Amino acid sequence: MMRVMFILAALCIPFFAYIDKGATGILLGLFFMILGAFFSKPRFGRDRKN
Repeated sequence: MMRVMFILAALCIPFFAYIDKGATGILLGLFFMILGAFFSKPRFGRDRKN
C-alpha cells in the first residue's frame, strides 16, 4: 500500500504541472505521501491484552 501511494504522489505532480495547476499537484502529492507514511507505520500495542 505504501509503494502505491508514493508512486501516485510521484505521478500526480508532473501531471498537474502540465495542466498548469502546479500547487494542486504538490498538495496532492504531499497528501499521497502522508497516506503512504500512515499506512506504513507499525501499530504497536494494538493486539496486546493486558
